[in-house]
Amino acid sequence: MLFVSQQKLLKNPDTLSPIGPVTLPGANGDASIVLNGTDPLADADAAKAAKNPWWSWEMSLRGLAPHLPKLRRIYLIGSSDGAVSPGSPGTGTHRDLETMRRLLARYLVAAGRAPDSTAACEMFVLWQPVNFEDFDEVDSALNAIRREVQKMRGEDHDLCVDITSGQKPSSAAAAAFTLNKDVVLQYVQTNEPKTPHMHDVRLLTAPESTH
Repeated sequence: MLFVSQQKLLKNPDTLSPIGPVTLPGANGDASIVLNGTDPLADADAAKAAKNPWWSWEMSLRGLAPHLPKLRRIYLIGSSDGAVSPGSPGTGTHRDLETMRRLLARYLVAAGRAPDSTAACEMFVLWQPVNFEDFDEVDSALNAIRREVQKMRGEDHDLCVDITSGQKPSSAAAAAFTLNKDVVLQYVQTNEPKTPHMHDVRLLTAPESTH
C-alpha cells in the first residue's frame, strides 16, 4: 500500500511510453531527469542528482526496490481534492495515480514480475480518493484494502504500508493500523542515506508481577 505524493513534471499519463527511458522535463529552468526504467534505485539516484524540486517520487522508487523480488500487488492511495493544499481545489494526488502506475509498471517488467507492461499495470489497484487529513477515513481505507487482499488470496501474503508520502494524520492512522497485525510499516528517509526502514510493531502484554 503506497500513499502517493504530489508531483508536477508528468501531467499526462498518456505521454508515458510503456517501455524504455522516461525524460522528465525541467520546470522553471530546473534540470530534466532521465529515468531508465529498469533499476528504481539507479533512477532515484538520477533524480537526486538533478536536484529538481518539482519531482517528489524519488522516495517512492526507493521504497519499491526492496519489494520487487516478491511483489504481487500494489495499492496506490491518493488524496482527495483539497487535502494536499486546503482551499486549493483540484490538488488531490488521486489525479496522479494512473501516472504512477504507468511509471512503476516498467520496473515490474524489468524485475521479471510481469511479462509486459499490460500485465504489470494489472498488478496495481488505484484506490478511491482519501482525505489524508482525516484519521478515520485513512484507517477505513487501509482496513478495506486488507479485507480485499484477504478475500482474494487463500495463500500466505505479506502486507506493507509505505507512509513516506501523505500527511501526518495519514501516517498516524497507518501506524495504528499496522499495530499487532501481520502488516509492516515502511518509511523511506528523506535525508541521506535515504534508506527504506521497515517495522513490524507489536504491543506485548507485560508479565504479571510475582510480588
